[in-house]
Amino acid sequence: MIKNFIITAWRNLLKYKFNNMLNIAGLALAMACCLFIIVYVKDELNYDKGFPKANRIFRITNEGLGKNIKHLAATSPVVASTIKNYIPEIQQTGRLHYIGSQLIAHERDNGTEVKFEEKEGYHADPEILSMFNLRFIAGNPHTALNDVNSVVLTAEMAEKYFGMVSPVGKTLIVSRDTDRIVMKVTGALKPLNFKTHLKFNYLISMSTFNASVDEGLLTSKRWSGFYTYALLDDAKNYARAAGKMKEFTAGFYASPTETREQVLREQLFHLQPITDIHLHSKLEKEMNANSDSTYIYIFSFAAILIMLMGCINFMNISILQSIRRMKEISVRKILGATMKQMMVQTLGESYLHILLSVGITLFLFFLFLPVYNELIGVNYSYRDVFEPENVIILLLLIIAVGLLCGLYPATFVSGFTPLNALKGKKTSTPSIGPLSKTFIVFQFIVSIFLIICTIVINRQMLLFSNKNLGFDKQQLLAVKLFGDTREKVIQSIGTLRGQLLNTNGITEMSLVSRLPGERLGMDQFVVDNVPDVESRPEVRFMWADENFVPAMRLEMKQGRNFFQGNSSSGTAFILNESAVKALHLKSPVGMVGTIQNNKGEIAGVVKDFNFSSLHAGVEPLVIQYDPNKTNYLLLKVIGRNVQEAIHQLKTKVNDISPGALFSYSFVDENLDRLYESEKRMLNVFTFFTILSIIISCLGIFGISSYVSNLRIKEIGIRKVLGASSVHLILLLCKQFLWFVGIAFLLVSPFAWWSMNKWLSDFAYRIDLQVWMFVSAGALSGIIAFLTVVSHAIRTTRINPIKSIRVE
Repeated sequence: MIKNFIITAWRNLLKYKFNNMLNIAGLALAMACCLFIIVYVKDELNYDKGFPKANRIFRITNEGLGKNIKHLAATSPVVASTIKNYIPEIQQTGRLHYIGSQLIAHERDNGTEVKFEEKEGYHADPEILSMFNLRFIAGNPHTALNDVNSVVLTAEMAEKYFGMVSPVGKTLIVSRDTDRIVMKVTGALKPLNFKTHLKFNYLISMSTFNASVDEGLLTSKRWSGFYTYALLDDAKNYARAAGKMKEFTAGFYASPTETREQVLREQLFHLQPITDIHLHSKLEKEMNANSDSTYIYIFSFAAILIMLMGCINFMNISILQSIRRMKEISVRKILGATMKQMMVQTLGESYLHILLSVGITLFLFFLFLPVYNELIGVNYSYRDVFEPENVIILLLLIIAVGLLCGLYPATFVSGFTPLNALKGKKTSTPSIGPLSKTFIVFQFIVSIFLIICTIVINRQMLLFSNKNLGFDKQQLLAVKLFGDTREKVIQSIGTLRGQLLNTNGITEMSLVSRLPGERLGMDQFVVDNVPDVESRPEVRFMWADENFVPAMRLEMKQGRNFFQGNSSSGTAFILNESAVKALHLKSPVGMVGTIQNNKGEIAGVVKDFNFSSLHAGVEPLVIQYDPNKTNYLLLKVIGRNVQEAIHQLKTKVNDISPGALFSYSFVDENLDRLYESEKRMLNVFTFFTILSIIISCLGIFGISSYVSNLRIKEIGIRKVLGASSVHLILLLCKQFLWFVGIAFLLVSPFAWWSMNKWLSDFAYRIDLQVWMFVSAGALSGIIAFLTVVSHAIRTTRINPIKSIRVE
């Protein structure tokens, strides 16, 4: 019996090639989509879980609850040494302090010097190595970060500077202002085989940092400059330790002038599991831009919908194919086949199709993997799909899809009445059954929803690209200044301006500490004669020279720009409109303010401009005149001579500082990188929308072929009675267009709600407009019409005499 089932299944596979091809192709595409999303989602969910003690490691964060409502990922330098006194469940603490962009060099034995800009470095406590179980390929992990001026490198960075030779004992030179600090390499780390929020190329001992700053800074409770991690003695003690964070906060910030309640109204420390950081953390001063759990839910939901589309296609076409085989199935029943045997045969045929689909699925996965990697900015390899967890998921998916796709057709087949089938009564009406109609509408719902999402995300991305930021970001060239080169360029800026301005399109040149899109520091800006504490919130601040405002094309609203020298104190301030509002200043120009012990006059007010991501609104900003604290040379270039301007600038910088590393970027490109997660989301949605449309088309193509065959006699009679070909084509297509219309009405409210919810995370967002939804519905209607019309045209071209006689 089993042998007979297998032979029959194989014969039917070959006999009904067209329908089986549609079935297998649609299911393979759906499973390939699902497999892509499974790999991505699993990868995102596993961030930081590769650390052996991941369930016991927590990051300490600091939430501001009072007038400065900021939840900081970084804390005071003394939190690590204090918290264990309040929470004995904490076994160990460790800190990381971000170093920022550094020029690092190595002098080789032949006298040549290699130098690179390194952006991912931290000062680290020795405890960090053991807490995170960082594995060494060279060096002693117990002593590697104990001494001043010791550094541990990743294997990649060690190879970049030293080749394949062991780096331990060798030296690197770090340029810091005018100093060149010699660092001894004490270890090299093995690459991590999993993803983590900890992204670094090198770790310098914390004792190096301690030796370079004032003691007062190291004991400050208000300076949030350290990422502090706590290792619990037992993961089960998390709730108990978290419950003591209020007590720790009150004790840490205890003051004779504030009660415990007053302290807790202003600040509160938290324990954050490191496994939550990547998907559930968007705090101030994050190490890197994190992802969002919302995207995981969206992609998982999309995977389920696309997989259901594939299954629905399979069931619809399988049922229609079963109708063609009614006589065969009825003969089997008359000859004694039981309902169970019929169901087993139908399920077996379904699983045969599914197994063939799995082979094509793997082929499609390998074929499109490079494209997928490029679209979402990852680097998955072919072996990722064959990880044990993924293989188990794939097997479970095959079983689930087999049951879902096979049970309903099997039940349908087992319910045939043999007598009617042998009399040739295939179906009561020349149309599609109610359940099949529901399935088709569902497919259109999924397609229209994905098209709407793609349109909305694309429009939001266009807003990011085209919004007026309050300054001219086009062809704004920034050159990073390192070490003694920075000092030399600052001292020679007048000469450099005279040599370069108005040549090769360079119209403005400025010195600035931070670029738009980079994280700015925060501190209190205290204005004289404004004693109200509530009027002194923390503001963003940066340093610049007198050419910053014209270089950025900022609009002055009050007062004047900086001029060289400024006040007798040597400094001055320009505020943006948000700072004036936050500080409750009515006439700020001429008032005296202080930030970080620097006092000067408020020279003017500029119109608000977006110096950070459009995810958030414009924050209060204070620009201080102090060229000596700047780190970038900012140039405005017009015309098409950008490359010539870069070459000329590089030459001049090397004349000032021979051998200097020349590292440049464009401000607009830096700003674009702020929206990488949204770009990835748009790419993924576009990718899966196209695939979902293809899957839907395959199903509609198969069903329309069946419907056209059912209505051959009707079409022949209508032609005899004088119906035109156009009328008959529209008649055959009308039903599917009705399906599109019903799907559009059903999905639009949900799509409106979900896109509104997504857009709510942006301070600057587009307005949802009717045309976005109508366009998606119209596009789906056009695709459905083009898919069906080929069968309709073929049917209407059949000679009526032949079609009526055949029927």
